[in-house]
Amino acid sequence: MNDAYPVNFEIEIDREPLKRHLRSQHRTAWVYGMLFVGVFACFLWATAYFNRHIAVSWTAVVST
Repeated sequence: MNDAYPVNFEIEIDREPLKRHLRSQHRTAWVYGMLFVGVFACFLWATAYFNRHIAVSWTAVVST
């Protein structure tokens, strides 16, 4: 082979470490995704709660 850039070459992959790495990335993505969804849901719940239970509007508080 005199070609400096061969068309075909073999690569050896350690499958178990690769599988563990991809699983950990998958779990990390799920954790961050669920954390984001949970924070967003808590924000929506808190907004609805305060809108129902606080009778005085903020414009009335600011203008006095």
